Amino acid sequence: MTSTEINSEDSNYLKMKNLEETNKNLEEINKKLEKTNKCLLEDIGVLERIQLADLYKRDKGFTGIVDLQDWKLHKTKSGNEFVSGYIYKDEGLWETSNILSKTYVKNGLIVITKSEHVYYLPYNESYV
Repeated sequence: MTSTEINSEDSNYLKMKNLEETNKNLEEINKKLEKTNKCLLEDIGVLERIQLADLYKRDKGFTGIVDLQDWKLHKTKSGNEFVSGYIYKDEGLWETSNILSKTYVKNGLIVITKSEHVYYLPYNESYV
């Protein structure tokens, strides 16, 4: 082996070690970022629930939030979900369109349907 080949091997070895160290550091940074991202997503979920609960408490009856009593959650063969229940002082059964999202709050469930209607479903009146 010539001295040039040895220097080249040493140089390649050092480059490989540097890359391994950089990779290790990047993996540690990635783990920290994943934890931070998970915490942020949890915080967003909590803030969404708080926001919807505050909206319901503040504007009940004025924003179009429908309060369903004696409600049941249904699942169709295609996997869609909808709710049926009774509106206070209304005799007929009410059925929602398919559910877009559900937000769990302290005393109930807030449902937004694909037709953009908002329903509040109190837990003390529920059947699942």
